[in-house]
Amino acid sequence: MAEANAGLGYRLVQRSVRPPRAVTLVCSGGDWRADVLRLVECYARTWGGDGHALIACTPTWGIAEPFWRLAEAFDADHWAVFARTGRGLQMSDPQAYEAQLASIVERWARDNDVAEAKARQMIEPQFLSTGGAGPAAPQELGDRIRRRLAPLASAQVAVTGEFRADEAPPNRLVDMCGLTFQPTRITGLDVDGQPAAVRLLVAARTGLVAPGHLAGLRERGEVDHVTAGVDREGLGQALRFAWTGRTDSDVAYGEQAFLGDMPLAQSRLGCSWFTALSPDADSEPVAVMCGDSAEDFCYAYTRRRVVGETYWLPLGTDSDELNTVLYTELARVLYESAVPPASGRPVLLSSLTLDTDQLHEVRDRLLATPWGRMAASGSLGRVEVRVCAPADLPVRRSLYLLDKAHAGDTLHEPFLGSEQARNVEIPLPGEAMGVEPESCRWQVDVLDPGTVLPARWALRDVIIADGTSWGVRSSTSGISVDSHGRMFTLAGTSLTQRLVQVRVRFPTAREVFTTLLAGAGVTLEESDKGRYTRRMIELWGDFTTLAADLAAGPAADLLSGWIDASKKPGRVYQERKYLTLANVSAMTGGSEEAARLLLDRYLQRSIAARGLLLTCEQCLGTAFHRLEDIGA
Repeated sequence: MAEANAGLGYRLVQRSVRPPRAVTLVCSGGDWRADVLRLVECYARTWGGDGHALIACTPTWGIAEPFWRLAEAFDADHWAVFARTGRGLQMSDPQAYEAQLASIVERWARDNDVAEAKARQMIEPQFLSTGGAGPAAPQELGDRIRRRLAPLASAQVAVTGEFRADEAPPNRLVDMCGLTFQPTRITGLDVDGQPAAVRLLVAARTGLVAPGHLAGLRERGEVDHVTAGVDREGLGQALRFAWTGRTDSDVAYGEQAFLGDMPLAQSRLGCSWFTALSPDADSEPVAVMCGDSAEDFCYAYTRRRVVGETYWLPLGTDSDELNTVLYTELARVLYESAVPPASGRPVLLSSLTLDTDQLHEVRDRLLATPWGRMAASGSLGRVEVRVCAPADLPVRRSLYLLDKAHAGDTLHEPFLGSEQARNVEIPLPGEAMGVEPESCRWQVDVLDPGTVLPARWALRDVIIADGTSWGVRSSTSGISVDSHGRMFTLAGTSLTQRLVQVRVRFPTAREVFTTLLAGAGVTLEESDKGRYTRRMIELWGDFTTLAADLAAGPAADLLSGWIDASKKPGRVYQERKYLTLANVSAMTGGSEEAARLLLDRYLQRSIAARGLLLTCEQCLGTAFHRLEDIGA
């Protein structure tokens, strides 16, 4: 229902299309490295998977505080958890898998008087898909997620998805095997013989292809799996590529076509990384997360996809030779980033698991390498390396994975007050297309640059004009709409009939704060100063216009002189100052024509009134009469 007395007007809004965005909780206990490798395989099978995030949690679901700031900047549509299964154990440690399965089979066969071969045939399928997935996320965690973020979740369950090794992604995320996209090959780096830290670094950049993913693609046609080996001499180049995404021309995997066929690159089908414009981009620091832990790896992985340049430096490896290569190559990467014409941005060493003394040891060892000594000497480029607490690392969203066909489309949309007058147009992605209507879904972000909405779950009911869809959320990119966000659809309907039909609202600041405070049981009352400020903004139309007039310039000179009775020119009567056109011209320091244009703008907004100061013929009384009140 349209707002009462709301006139039809047009807003300039921006619209973008992107894959659904997910963050996955990974348990930091046990063999977390194997879990991460399996999860990267899952991400590579998910459309937009290169843009997903990781958060490490303890076995009791504890999450380090720095992750929450990062999660707020990342602003996921869906929260998921990685479930450990028998299949994941089989892929990472076949001997342990066989030992666990044999023990279960032997015990079950003995208790039920069944042959072990038959018992294995009955038990193994279930053990592969479950094998100890663990309990669901507790209600307390879900409550905290909904208080601070705005996922597409219910009031009961916030962590709605579950990734499992070598299986399709959870509901509402898109399976690459369900798209019409058919690659002819998938490429990668063969680092199976390398230490776990190296495999994690490379996988975070390239992705991995799981057997089930490859089999799903091969059901429709032949797909080659091509890998480039990394030997001892090429380890340094492989590490530099894992950190920066750049390669030397003389390596086997340096061709652009080879890089474009890597699993995570293919997950960006039709999409590209876009960078938010920032005047401080050249001075923003480079972050290095130090420590061989799930927390440090996941933080670096996610921050690189949210903020930008973030490197993971694993420590504690048993090989002195590997440690030497790690420090030397990272120091080279940091040095090359400071060589002109690149800017010399500071480097911040941080960790969620190491103390300050350990970080200073890392700093000293980095600067003791040949590249570190060059950086410290200022030869060609100088690198300033500092130790920083995780809470002090800057976290600001700078990168966005968007569909290239609709990235920041500019639209003039009709609005009745704060409500959109027609349904949101749901465009199709540029390249991603589902085999079935339900095989592909996407998010449409509608942003009004003049209206800033916080990403809070509590706002879900005030950003929908007609209340017909639950698949709408308040995000850091405006209002995000699920393409398939209808509650019910009939089987057999076409894709266009399944797309959501919804009108969005951009609530006022008062509505936003009232809604957020109501969730905490607090009532909002506007102060006299608040009412005055709100009225000022309403007169000028928006805060940006008011701020521009208050900044140094002709308008600011006029306003400051107008309200100051002691300043000339002007006539003061009953503590109010009245100005003529000539007065305005003198106060602004411009021509009468410029003064007239400024006054015309103020007259149209009812900031100023035009009239006459008339004096009574019988007494000394003087009064201001608006021009529209004076008749013939």
